[in-house]
Amino acid sequence: MDKTSLLYDHYKETNAQSKSMQDKRGRLFIIVCIELTLLFLFIINPMETFNSISEWIKENLGFQLTLSTIIVQALLWFITLFTIIRYYQANIYIQRLYEYLNIMESEISSDISVKKIFNREGDYYNNKYPMVLTMIDHFYKWVFPIALCLIVGFKIAFEWIQGIIVAVKIVDTAIAGSIIVLTIMYLVFIHRKPDVGETEK
Repeated sequence: MDKTSLLYDHYKETNAQSKSMQDKRGRLFIIVCIELTLLFLFIINPMETFNSISEWIKENLGFQLTLSTIIVQALLWFITLFTIIRYYQANIYIQRLYEYLNIMESEISSDISVKKIFNREGDYYNNKYPMVLTMIDHFYKWVFPIALCLIVGFKIAFEWIQGIIVAVKIVDTAIAGSIIVLTIMYLVFIHRKPDVGETEK
């Protein structure tokens, strides 16, 4: 098997990994949105939100929730942090794969006679990028992370106003702070200037 065939096989495998991770990212995004909605609803009407969660668990998982509202919120904080970590990991992995695929396309193109054909994930993708996709891109890369930080900050500030146990407030604040720090680091990564030869996507 020659070099081009080996590169192409590796390219197909890498592209399949990218598509699989994009599907996973979509599912994680929906879960994060649901978790943020629940955190926000606990601000507006904690008891009704708690009762709705209890009812959903009873109907879908088959057992009665016996924990207090405060403990449920603390667990929701932990679950939200874990899901956000996984969501950011998926996004960063996909971004790095885009850059890697672009490098492989350039390498494969240099080995075949038709230079401009093999560039679907690189130059062709970014050429005349549609305005609607640019707006969607801004939503995912700016609007959603900023909204996430605002909801998390507002929620933890509300907890300090409420009469919740101080130890629980400290734990929740640590989680909220971790989410905000991770989001800032994530924004720095996805908005960094690509190295020479890389494609930002």
